[in-house]
Amino acid sequence: MLGKFITIEGPEGSGKSSVIKFLEKKFVEKSLDYLVTKEPGSPNDPVCVELRDFILNPKREIDKEAEIFLYIADRCQHVNRVVRPALDSGKIVISDRYIDSTYAYQGWGRRYGTNEALEYMNYLNLRSTSNLIPDLTVILDVSPEIGFQRLVTKEFGKKDRIEQEEISFFQRVSDGFKHLIETSKNRNIVLIKTDDLSIESVSNSTWDYIEKVL
Repeated sequence: MLGKFITIEGPEGSGKSSVIKFLEKKFVEKSLDYLVTKEPGSPNDPVCVELRDFILNPKREIDKEAEIFLYIADRCQHVNRVVRPALDSGKIVISDRYIDSTYAYQGWGRRYGTNEALEYMNYLNLRSTSNLIPDLTVILDVSPEIGFQRLVTKEFGKKDRIEQEEISFFQRVSDGFKHLIETSKNRNIVLIKTDDLSIESVSNSTWDYIEKVL
């Protein structure tokens, strides 16, 4: 694997999209070969695009067991058709969400962070990626209350299927990301608390971490 794999994670309203736009400008300024993608629904693969609509469209009611396998199907397609080929060609790959969102949203948000649930999420993440671990993961942390104040709904004209969850769900998601850091000492994961920071400050801090792995 010649390239670098960097993932940006965090709850709703944490500023991921704005930070990634900032990073794109940096890559262009420095003439770096890069690819920006996301989960679910990488715009670089038509199957992923269709799966995103299926997973997040608010008109659908999806059982939580079916939901996890839809996300895993998207990830298999994403990793094998988008991420690995880009890394093999030497690109820097930036993904808006990856395995840690599954851990936090499906392991904690849906399943309350039980040991059984987290073991299940870790197993599915390992199998669906053939253990492709990012070189760096930046988690943008935000309190659910502030995150929802920042939330801008565009894609479906209203909150998507996940955004419609109650605030207690997103508190568990936030707890899940923090628990991940505590239990993943062997990985390069950093946390940036965004509640009281400008998007410019968060973006610059993220870039500082990325420069260290390039």
